[in-house]
Amino acid sequence: MNKYLYIIGIVILTIYGQIIIKWIVNQNQIVVTDSLIQNFKIFIKFFLDPYVISGLISAFLSSFFWIIVVAKFELSQAYPVILGGLALLTTFFAILLFKESITIYKITGIVMIVLGIILLNKAV
Repeated sequence: MNKYLYIIGIVILTIYGQIIIKWIVNQNQIVVTDSLIQNFKIFIKFFLDPYVISGLISAFLSSFFWIIVVAKFELSQAYPVILGGLALLTTFFAILLFKESITIYKITGIVMIVLGIILLNKAV
């Protein structure tokens, strides 16, 4: 099996978890307060939501792929590729699904991340 599929798996599973959690936070208008007891009540309700549970399961499954990736790649090669994929796709989905702003700074940052990944992979 192509070893890059594990990196893709990490990115997809991680982004799924991030998007689901952001969606639930927005849907429930979750506000974190200064009260430890109030926050605990919010988090218990939050973590019992089936969608949040699915996001946590995706993060757990992603960790299995991470074990395979670090066995097959140099860490200095795999980690930047994963972070770049996460930055690029998370920004894309945040703009698409949550109507987050797109600015020249975000575009420039993403381009710099992608260029950095290309340079890191040329050095390996």
